[in-house]
Amino acid sequence: MHRVLTVVARELREMLPAFLFFLVVFHMLAATQAVLQGKHGISLLRSTVALVGALTVAKSVLLVDALPIGRKFDQRPMAYAIAWRTLLFGLVTVLFHYLEELIPLLRRTGSLGAAVRQLVEETSLAHTVVIQIWLWTSVLLFTVVTQVIARVGVDRVRDELFHREVPPARP
Repeated sequence: MHRVLTVVARELREMLPAFLFFLVVFHMLAATQAVLQGKHGISLLRSTVALVGALTVAKSVLLVDALPIGRKFDQRPMAYAIAWRTLLFGLVTVLFHYLEELIPLLRRTGSLGAAVRQLVEETSLAHTVVIQIWLWTSVLLFTVVTQVIARVGVDRVRDELFHREVPPARP
């Protein structure tokens, strides 16, 4: 039992940064969508779906990182690894975002086909473009930060961010 708890605790600790990041991103997306749809708030259902989506994407990020396909460019310059992981994480995130959109429609319509048709009918091109910009930019930011931390170490990043060294005086 202790071994199981240790594994679960390690998984939760590894998931936490991605979970918190995507929880904020999905709530920002929900707020953006509410504004685009002329609404003045985020529903409890949408907030709950954002929470579950953040948990799912965070677990998916761990899964992609653990698979050989996720580590395909780890030995190449960092730009390759960032581009590759952004693509993989982005595809997973877009998939879960659209599942998040389908859940309330599926609940309302009772049919997957009807929910997909309604989503296509209700979503404008401008709305889709804005949401995709949010998602891909957020995924890129997440990937850059995680790759920099993985390459240079959390202590070095923390030092660079919070410990300012005074440059030497010029003669």
